Amino acid sequence: MVSFGPFVLDLTERRLTDRDSELRLGGRALDLLIALIERSGEVVSHNELLQRVWPGMQVDESSLRVHMSALRKALGDGQSGTRFIVNEHGRGYRFVGRIGHGPALASVPASPGMALGLPAQIVRMLGREDAMRSLSSALQRSRLVSVAGPGGIGKSTLAIAWAERNAERFAGGVRFVDLSPVTSIEEAGTWLAASLGVDASERDSFRQIASSLADAELLVVLDNCEHLIDLAAQLVEALLAHAPNVSILATSREALRASGETLFRLPGLAVPEETLETVGEAALYPAVELFLERAAANSPAMQITDAEVGAIAELCRRLDGIPLAIELAASLIDVISIRELAAQLDGRFLSMAEGRRTANPRHRSLEATLGWSYAALDDQARLVLNRLAVFQSSFTLQSAIGIAAGGELDDSGTLRAVATLARKSLLQVDISGDVVRYRLLETTRTYALERLLEATDVNAVRRRHALDCCDLLAGAEEAILTVGWSDWMARYGGLVGDARAALAWAFSPDGDRMIGKRLTLLSLQFGQQFPLTGEYLQHIEAALESVDLPDAPLRRDALRLSLVHAVLISSISGDTGAFAALANRARRIEAETGDVVPEGVMARFGAAITTGDYPETLLAATDMDAAADRLHSPEIKLTAMRMRSQAEHFLGRHLLAEDLAEQVLACPYEFLPLSNVSHRVSARIILARIAFLKGEIGRSHLLVQRAIEHAGANPGALCQTMALAAVPLGLWTADYDFVDQSLASFRETAVRIGTTFWNDWIVGFEAARSMGRSGRISPLPELPRKVVDMLPTFDPAFLTPLASQRVAAGTVGWNAPEVLRAEALTCADRREAKDRAVAAMACAQAQGALAWRRRAEATIEALTPR
Repeated sequence: MVSFGPFVLDLTERRLTDRDSELRLGGRALDLLIALIERSGEVVSHNELLQRVWPGMQVDESSLRVHMSALRKALGDGQSGTRFIVNEHGRGYRFVGRIGHGPALASVPASPGMALGLPAQIVRMLGREDAMRSLSSALQRSRLVSVAGPGGIGKSTLAIAWAERNAERFAGGVRFVDLSPVTSIEEAGTWLAASLGVDASERDSFRQIASSLADAELLVVLDNCEHLIDLAAQLVEALLAHAPNVSILATSREALRASGETLFRLPGLAVPEETLETVGEAALYPAVELFLERAAANSPAMQITDAEVGAIAELCRRLDGIPLAIELAASLIDVISIRELAAQLDGRFLSMAEGRRTANPRHRSLEATLGWSYAALDDQARLVLNRLAVFQSSFTLQSAIGIAAGGELDDSGTLRAVATLARKSLLQVDISGDVVRYRLLETTRTYALERLLEATDVNAVRRRHALDCCDLLAGAEEAILTVGWSDWMARYGGLVGDARAALAWAFSPDGDRMIGKRLTLLSLQFGQQFPLTGEYLQHIEAALESVDLPDAPLRRDALRLSLVHAVLISSISGDTGAFAALANRARRIEAETGDVVPEGVMARFGAAITTGDYPETLLAATDMDAAADRLHSPEIKLTAMRMRSQAEHFLGRHLLAEDLAEQVLACPYEFLPLSNVSHRVSARIILARIAFLKGEIGRSHLLVQRAIEHAGANPGALCQTMALAAVPLGLWTADYDFVDQSLASFRETAVRIGTTFWNDWIVGFEAARSMGRSGRISPLPELPRKVVDMLPTFDPAFLTPLASQRVAAGTVGWNAPEVLRAEALTCADRREAKDRAVAAMACAQAQGALAWRRRAEATIEALTPR
């Protein structure tokens, strides 16, 4: 032990205390402190610290600074003139505190406790300081604490670590009893007596064993109780009754259910939920830190880079932070890449990954670990576990019974089996919400799913699962109108995985296409999660084959599916052919039946807004308003109003567009029918553009920010916001930092969703950004009309004949003042140039576009002879 200032550092226990109060330090920060103290007074270079704390890893110095900052903050370094660590600029760090050995520890009494038979910890424990504190608190309140959790979660590691650290609390020390070698009750007495150090003559019963410890003050660590759960319960109750100063720390895959037991369920190690960019950031999460540490030990020559962080985080998430699973995965990186490993967490991984030869046989592979638990189940529990493996995410008890019950297994038998699986840590239970939810760990689900796929009733189970998904999504279409995209995804987004699996089955040769059609209609919003778009397009096309019938209800389904199909295709590639086909089909239906087909009107609008045909968008908006009247639909009436606000703005009638957009924004709905982007986003995009034109820059920025917030997790909505509002606003105001930030977000989102539609927009914006910074224009490819319209508003040098033609024809009007001004600046005749500039100013004045008017005035002044 060493001391400095008010601190005491126990190098053996890796524990730092401040006046008897333990400080919570991360493992890396503690490693840095120890490395500096070992060379107190010397400068320890950045490279030396990186190699010491992150051996075998490629980590940049930003990670070192993050952890060093956390360490100095914990020590109060620099406060009240106290200094322990000095940053030697450009060289490294130096520990400058005065170190003591021994005297500062005089107030800590020597402990008579000892740890008898505790196994040595071969691999250091990570990420369990909170769990250690929870155990300390639990053992202060109760003499019996059981650490429960699935196989490989780290129960034994935690119990042993706690016992080592706290042996001094018990005058008689610690006794370790590993029950895993015991296979029968007959062996148990002898084994227990030997492990506890009880004389041979006192081995006859648990009561006699316990009585022999009546005067002892010690901790008994009872490890691996699950296969002898009844015996373990009898033993601990005997110890509690006849050895009043003995405390018990037990580990098991299920609760002992003994009198006086306090249960502590051990979760997986913390995993990153968000996208991370560097190894240093990812290593702050214990699950990733464990993977990196074991990977470095298994393959010292391998350098893990920032490019692999995403795959490592995904791997740790899919392994639910289970330490054994992560260690076994790390053991494979010398034969399989990290990305391939993250993509292949299936049955092959369960059997491939092998642990230490000296490990408990149950922990030498994940398959062995899961097989041990599976073999301990009765037939009904195994059957239910296999059937529950069809779920991709969490589920309720009602859903579990609906899917798992069947054949000879009734509802009550299913309920008992679910309770058994939860007790044995094969089902994770979440009681935090209004409804209790259950979840299989990914490794458990993979193991059970292999057995389900071998069963004769697999199709019956999958059918029940698909119907359950339909029931759960039954209210989704109505809910999107009132709760909004983000809240809708929070409510229903957890069903994405289950809906995908159910759809894949429904449209398979063994499936049911009518169930697939129904589920496709109910889950259409999931298709807007663009990584799934290609997959959902296939489902929509398969569903359309099932509903292309003359029956009116099925025809309505076909129209809805066709509209989403067209929207998705347009969003991916900009191809408006599907819009045109749907519009033509709608016209035929209207002619034959006299029915109103709003999907056909929206298809016309979609094609027109995509190609920049704004007069047609206005006609479509007018027709949608008429359709709403005929259908007596206030929601469709608002959709028509939103369509018209967009049309009027792009035609240059901004004040009318602003009034319409404000009315749409004030409506009580969060989403409108026939829309793929919420009006909370699209109306703010229009209002942000108009605010800029009116000279209200601050309000424009605020509206853009609100649009981004409402876009939330919808990548299509985010791309629209960036393309139509955020990036243009930055370019119009020459705020290039905002341009860079917005363009980076736009580019990342477009790449992530795999769409090519926005590529030309990004090319145009990058050219405008380069022009703004350097004054140089690069040759541009042929660009979409909407981009051609926009570019001259960034710089007159981007003016093209097509932009002038579109303004002259009245196809577009919002940019007309800027196109006229650009024509003035490129006109050789000064008088004609000035006339065009005056026309630009008059046009801007008529539109109420103050921003364009000011530019036109400046151009007129520049063209007026002095």
